[in-house]
Amino acid sequence: MAKEQTLDNLWLAQILFDLGGVQFGNFTVSESAVSSPVFVNPKVRTGKRGIEGHFNIGDTALIIDDLITRGSSILETAEMLEENGLKVKDVMVLIDREHGATARLRARGYNLLSILKLDVMLNHYMSRGLISEETYHTSAEYLRSKQGE
Repeated sequence: MAKEQTLDNLWLAQILFDLGGVQFGNFTVSESAVSSPVFVNPKVRTGKRGIEGHFNIGDTALIIDDLITRGSSILETAEMLEENGLKVKDVMVLIDREHGATARLRARGYNLLSILKLDVMLNHYMSRGLISEETYHTSAEYLRSKQGE
């Protein structure tokens, strides 16, 4: 999804901010186990991980998740689905933290579609005066460093 298309979804970035789903400070991101100045938590727990609904062997499944960093948990989910006879082509996420998941998934044959990208969210928060220039620059620099990995 092109970055221009995510601009239509800034209402979602605003709601996440208003509800406290986006925080700034010093956080350890579980998947990458590194310090991050931005914490995004849009989660609503729906129980145990597994396959929901009825399916036939050979059906194509769409993986939907709230947040992606490097894509490890998505790759685990895709493997579990494929081990159970399903095909996986596409992954849809609410927010892409832009830490290389697109390339990692593409290398394994999966297409990543995201509703929002973290850089678009940061620009929105800065333009609305919701975060300081210092917080914006710290977060944007962190994001650029992770995109280069």
